[in-house]
Amino acid sequence: MMEYQVLIPIGILIALMAGAIGAFLTTSFQETADGLQPETQDCEEGDPGSNENDTQGPSYATMAGHSVTLTSHVYNETTNTTTITYRVTSSGDPAISHWILALPANVLSKLSSASEFYEIGTDPTTGVTGIKFDRGYDSGGSGNKGNGNKRSDAGIVLVSAPRQPRYAETRDIMIILVGDFEWNGVTVAIKAGTQTYSSTITAPVRVKEDNSCDNDGSDS
Repeated sequence: MMEYQVLIPIGILIALMAGAIGAFLTTSFQETADGLQPETQDCEEGDPGSNENDTQGPSYATMAGHSVTLTSHVYNETTNTTTITYRVTSSGDPAISHWILALPANVLSKLSSASEFYEIGTDPTTGVTGIKFDRGYDSGGSGNKGNGNKRSDAGIVLVSAPRQPRYAETRDIMIILVGDFEWNGVTVAIKAGTQTYSSTITAPVRVKEDNSCDNDGSDS
């Protein structure tokens, strides 16, 4: 009887020790497996239909009474294209003969189409390199041919007619690029008559990096 009384506690002790060892091994294997799992990143989803809030720089440039305005730019995730619209207004005489937007080479390489005929390169009159739109604007014959009063040969002061409002022609130019872009200020320049003018306006400056979580971290 004494033999059984000694053996029973020893058996219980062995069972408890075996359970503890098993639990320890299970925990260790789980921690090792968790450590081998690739880390994942939480993706912040933005509005794929527009990147209006990503712009940095002025959306309006005025030069000698003429103006260029960035009216819209929209990224289409389905087609992976960015559509940009600039509104160019030529006010009075001399009218705009051409204008050029200093898009970087990496952006110009993504050019798909434009709503007006364009040339790529350096404009010799303004010295600006980029996309040039060479279709001139109508001055409307307004001119600036003699403002103020004039004196006749007899010494009589002749009062000139009231100045007419300046004629303005406005056109929207659409540019389509492949991809999504980061935005900042670039040079925009115009030639009107014999003079050239330049300013700064917002435009795409580089292709936006892909921050999506399509890659699951596995090697293919």
